[in-house]
Amino acid sequence: MASTISANVDGKTATKLKKVASLENNQETIVRPGREMMAAAARLRLEKASVELASEHRFGGPEHASGEIDMLDEATALTRST
Repeated sequence: MASTISANVDGKTATKLKKVASLENNQETIVRPGREMMAAAARLRLEKASVELASEHRFGGPEHASGEIDMLDEATALTRST
């Protein structure tokens, strides 16, 4: 999260503030790709579990058609158990 601070400081303090701000930006740059990778991995596990559930006919035939929400709930439960 970016913030703007306005203050009258000497050169030494200004340099320290810039260094701290730079470190905070670098930390966010490092953390964001990790979160994106974890989300992509979770999405792949969910898709795999959904395909497995569909192939096992876990939801019955056409007369017992399950909604997408039911399938996603089952797939989510499967991904948590693995």
